[in-house]
Amino acid sequence: MLVDINSAGDSLPGNALGFTSVTSQQGEFIFFDADDGINGRELWVSDGTTIGTHIVQDIFSQNSIDVNSKLVPFAQGVVFTTTSNTIHWANSTDVVELSEIPAFDSSAQQILNSSMSMLSANAFSILNSDADNLWFIAKDSNGDVEPYQLSLSGQLTAYDVNPNGNSLAGSSEIIEQGLVVVATANSGRQLALLSSGNITWLTSLMDTTTGNWPTNVGTGLGLHSLSSKIIFDAQTTGVNPTLWSYDFNNGMTTSLSTDIVIPGERTDAVVNGGKIFFDCVTATFGSELCSSDGTIDGTVVATDLSSGVVDSDVRHISVIGDDIVFIASGDDSGFALWSLDSSGQIQLQFDPYQGLGNNSDSGQYGRMIVSDTQVIFVAQDGINGNELFAWTHLQLTDDWLIW
Repeated sequence: MLVDINSAGDSLPGNALGFTSVTSQQGEFIFFDADDGINGRELWVSDGTTIGTHIVQDIFSQNSIDVNSKLVPFAQGVVFTTTSNTIHWANSTDVVELSEIPAFDSSAQQILNSSMSMLSANAFSILNSDADNLWFIAKDSNGDVEPYQLSLSGQLTAYDVNPNGNSLAGSSEIIEQGLVVVATANSGRQLALLSSGNITWLTSLMDTTTGNWPTNVGTGLGLHSLSSKIIFDAQTTGVNPTLWSYDFNNGMTTSLSTDIVIPGERTDAVVNGGKIFFDCVTATFGSELCSSDGTIDGTVVATDLSSGVVDSDVRHISVIGDDIVFIASGDDSGFALWSLDSSGQIQLQFDPYQGLGNNSDSGQYGRMIVSDTQVIFVAQDGINGNELFAWTHLQLTDDWLIW
């Protein structure tokens, strides 16, 4: 144990923000949220030592962070949102306003401080970053809620996506050209590209049942970049969302399957080996693991762990090398850890509660974490209740584990 953060109870570290690793000039740090029983839920940091595990700063008198807060790495630190819908930058010792990020020179800080003073706090439906830019949502002096881009040099760019009101920008994906978002303008919810101060609408989806513009786009699966395409979910009928793609090469929007519905409803999707893997539902197989290479023919049901229409209820998906690992329920295993290799071979890797009719309920609580050597998740073995289990995954990558 590095430190007993809350000596009077549970600190629940990472309960809202999870754990984010940042490497700076001072070394590697892990940022997370925790409640020490005195200051409420705040931002904490650890360098892997007892003395280096501490609260960064008590921002508010009560909780500064809750389940609606977000955190992303940026400028050798992290940017995070608070319970008051404010946005801050932090390193291992300080929390400052965005305009005061140390990477910005004094003139950039002055200009940014003036620009940020015109913006007010708003629910941050987008907080995204890459090595060069931070993207977030804010409200201007006219009350419009729109996206903003902050470069690593401190330049702030505003995007008036909907000149007639709020764009309600939601799901987003950073690509080489800029940021793709789901936003509202005159044509309902559509995909738009924000790049170098310009706005380009990419799709013109229609609800074929009502003849109106769609209202549910990117709400389950979200947006994912796959080669030259954006893969996303959209509801264009009165029934269920289905899988779609937008191709930057030809500007075409394509429905990838009408049989596979409700993609990405239960867990986050992953991209690996030129394919996206996600939970899905079909009338033939029930709830299973599906995959797509961005084409109609390459969009398929990847597993049938529970025969027929019985649901496998995929709970967590991750990537190890060329393989996909996921937690789902099989005919004879209950919930357990499975793998899917690049050739399509499925293998049961670890069942914490073996035996016909036994069910470990793996993945019901917490998240599945993949380290350099292990897959760690919560399950029960019929004796000890729900506890942490680990499975060494090096046999998938042909590495050695020596102890």
